[in-house]
Amino acid sequence: GFGLTDRGTDLRGALDEAHYCLLCHASGTDSCSRGLRAAPAATDAGPWKRSAHGAVLAGCPLEERISEFHAARQQGLAIAALALIVIDNPMVAATGHRICNDCMKSCIYQQQTPVDIPQAETRTLRDVLELPWGVEIYALLTRWNPLNLRRPVPAPESGRRVLVAGLGPAGFTLAHHLLNLGHAVFAVDGLKIEPLPPTWSGRDADGRRVPFEPVLDVESLREPLDARPIGGFGGVAEYGITSRWDKNFLTIVRLLLERRERFAYSGGVRLGSNLSIDDAFAAGADHVALAIGAGRPTVPDLPHVMARGVRTASDFLMALQLTGAGRESSLANLQLRLPAVVIGGGLTAFDTATEALAYYPVQVEKFLARHEALAAAHGEAVTRAAWPADERETAETFL
Repeated sequence: GFGLTDRGTDLRGALDEAHYCLLCHASGTDSCSRGLRAAPAATDAGPWKRSAHGAVLAGCPLEERISEFHAARQQGLAIAALALIVIDNPMVAATGHRICNDCMKSCIYQQQTPVDIPQAETRTLRDVLELPWGVEIYALLTRWNPLNLRRPVPAPESGRRVLVAGLGPAGFTLAHHLLNLGHAVFAVDGLKIEPLPPTWSGRDADGRRVPFEPVLDVESLREPLDARPIGGFGGVAEYGITSRWDKNFLTIVRLLLERRERFAYSGGVRLGSNLSIDDAFAAGADHVALAIGAGRPTVPDLPHVMARGVRTASDFLMALQLTGAGRESSLANLQLRLPAVVIGGGLTAFDTATEALAYYPVQVEKFLARHEALAAAHGEAVTRAAWPADERETAETFL
């Protein structure tokens, strides 16, 4: 189904990974963070080595202090470990287990099992969030971090205003960094973004500032994924993965931004459609930042490629998540038949395969329940009378 199927490792598992780490930062060989350097001869991977499978071993794109946070974890210092992570990766709630693994590929252990860094990272965040006021501790570290020697506090107000187009992982991460640089940020997203409760976010449905209540227990923010309302915030993180990643982390990311005084946003706004770049500058923006994803899906140049029964994977995922088609109460018209063929092997393809397997039995059960209700009310013959031949074949398969 659509419930969370993998909550990640427990404290014991995270400490096991931390103690497995060689703490290479002491010698400057922490390749998980900095990458594995190739021999001096130039390669097509630049200065980096490649794995046996051809992956470029450039390490963490954020150069997160991985070995250092493991050293703090070994000593049982969870808050210090999170503070070290947040220096380079303040949006750690949106990375880690089930999201990224460039660090593991570049681990110093190349001939044996690498350190499962994403598991340790996410468990570190969870350990802090599950403390009393843990959400507020994490939020504070993203703004005031005594271990961030270059900028321990946000910069003074700059007077600059930036429009960020897109509130997926790139957009919300960029917005956070812009806020800490002292700029005001207004973000837009093409999806409709459902408001959070004002006591959580500090803003009402009209966007006005209201007092918010600090979060004592992170469990008060959690919602079961198979019943959680689709918020529209988070781009691919919202409408892509479900059963593999805890989307409650998106709520925490939203709080990091929405509570900030110089941040505002609006859903249902598409740059280039109902908002032009000229409009943005005319409204007072000093800069427009594009964080709008990869754009249109790749469609093979084949005859009849979009024939009936064929659809792009991104369209399937968005239709599934944004309409709530997987819920019993939804009337969304999203039909899937098996066997299904997914063309592609990237993240969207994996998401599509995972979601197709989860959605198909839900769809069949919903169809059966509604058919039985209609047949009981109007009779089997009347219920079947309007089915064309092709729909009859599908309906018989489902039944």
